[in-house]
Amino acid sequence: MSGVRRKITEISVFEFFICMSVITIHLLSEGVDGFAKWSAASIIFSSLTRLISFAVPGFVFTSAIKLFYKYSESKFRYGRFLLGRFLKVYLPYVIAVVVYYLVFIYVLKLDAYGSFNLKQLGHYILWGDISAQFYFVILIVQFYILMPVWILISKLKSNIFAALLIAVSIVVTIISRMSFPALAANALTSLGNIQTPFLNPLSGFTADADTIKNLSGFTNKFFTSYLVFWISGMYIGLNYEKFTELIHAGRPVIYIGWFLLAVAHCILSYLKLCGISRYSFEPIIVVFFCIFSIFGFYIYVNNLTISLERMGKGFLTSIADASYDIYLIHCLVITVVYFYLKQADIENILTRFWITAAITYSFSIIFCVLQSTIQTNLRLKYRRWSAAQARKSARRKRYL
Repeated sequence: MSGVRRKITEISVFEFFICMSVITIHLLSEGVDGFAKWSAASIIFSSLTRLISFAVPGFVFTSAIKLFYKYSESKFRYGRFLLGRFLKVYLPYVIAVVVYYLVFIYVLKLDAYGSFNLKQLGHYILWGDISAQFYFVILIVQFYILMPVWILISKLKSNIFAALLIAVSIVVTIISRMSFPALAANALTSLGNIQTPFLNPLSGFTADADTIKNLSGFTNKFFTSYLVFWISGMYIGLNYEKFTELIHAGRPVIYIGWFLLAVAHCILSYLKLCGISRYSFEPIIVVFFCIFSIFGFYIYVNNLTISLERMGKGFLTSIADASYDIYLIHCLVITVVYFYLKQADIENILTRFWITAAITYSFSIIFCVLQSTIQTNLRLKYRRWSAAQARKSARRKRYL
């Protein structure tokens, strides 16, 4: 190793803001569906949703940056890596799913969930469909499992290969978003036709219209639909300092590209919402819009971080540690608030939006930052205690 590398604090700040964007998307969703079409509120809510729709691709992007920034100068151990990801990412997710499930059954008593069922809970943990934001965990775990493949690819030091791989990943991402249900159905059918010496669980599988419709729900949960964001993040993590220089030099192109794509995406998406346009090439626009949005927002956050650092590292550390917890918990807060607003006969969409937004942002941020701060302090105390015990042990041995 060439010494201790600086902590890329700007990525933590970036993740905090896109976490806030995810909350905003879920807060806006009721208005997008509920406002009268062509009303000012409908257009504003729909456009805002589209403009911040790069949030989850952004999380995939920054996850890859952080991992390859770290492993570019340290040894990769697959078992230790998976254990670390399990404890840091998957275990909190499992706990969150259980909490959601228990609240839905015993507190809100929602009819859709009935009584406690272990099999049903297992399904929600496996597929992440008890709450809208959990699909990201199912998605990112696939990238983690395939980490040896990405490590192997990252060792091929060729700019031409890297450029070709990014180009291929763009094509794969677009095709996956456009045709995943049909491709998956055909693949499952082919697997079902394979003759095996044992019982083939896919034997007799047919790709009918209902199957393809059901498979459409898995498009955003399969890693190929986000491949370009991971591959780009991987190469950026490996060449982070060079990337920061290049991206600032390309600001005019990034901002112009973002503006043109943002206008096109907002208009075409709204025409689709109103049933005027099919917007069949949406995945193409969305992928490039997300790429330009991520790069443009990174430039802004990178400059913002310089100002934020004057507030002290403790503030930034709390933001970084709390972002994932906020991501996991915010939909539960929204659901609970909506439930009690309905009980109070508050039906106005704008009123519900402002009340829910105020409570969700306040509760999620305050609770999770406090939780993160407490955990950090406990870790520091444990380390100090361990160090003190080690010193005592060393002194005893000295006198023996």
